Amino acid sequence: MPINYHPIVVHFPVALLPLALIFVALHWGLGRRFGWLSSAGLTLAGVGFAFAYLAMVTGNWVGEVVEKQPGVREAVLEEHEGAGQFIGILGLVALILLVLILLVAWRSPAVRGRAVVLAELVTLVVLVVLVPLTLSTAKLGGELVYEMGAGVKVLGGPGAPPVNFPQLTALFGEREEEGAEDEVRPGGIYREEEDD
Repeated sequence: MPINYHPIVVHFPVALLPLALIFVALHWGLGRRFGWLSSAGLTLAGVGFAFAYLAMVTGNWVGEVVEKQPGVREAVLEEHEGAGQFIGILGLVALILLVLILLVAWRSPAVRGRAVVLAELVTLVVLVVLVPLTLSTAKLGGELVYEMGAGVKVLGGPGAPPVNFPQLTALFGEREEEGAEDEVRPGGIYREEEDD
């Protein structure tokens, strides 16, 4: 199995795309007086589109392994995967369009103003579609990891044996209290009380 970069990469579009939407919408809503809002919004959108595509690619790398993992519901995984594919492809297409439009603006000063407006408009339309879909797909990803244990191997993921604290003590040092047996299971830490 390749290294799982998906959890690292996936957080960038989840954070950057909503911020880009806020910046571009503010630029349009404030009468277009604040040019830095447009620059910031288009930059955040471009980086967010690129990371959306990378999130799709890295998700595909680990998807086959996760679908074989016990406890992972196939319907949720397929919905997450399908939405991720759509987000990644649309993100790549939007990034290519954005770069092409901005290259025209850079190379042709006569159409620069109209090209930037077109770039903002395309970005705004794509973001209005992508942001809610990205956030709902992120929620599905959270369910896969935190409720079904997708990709989780340690500390009580579904299907993993309980880990008791004496085993962890060898790794992290002594506990403050001795006596009761604690173990980590899905859903939290449980303490077995000793009988007096």
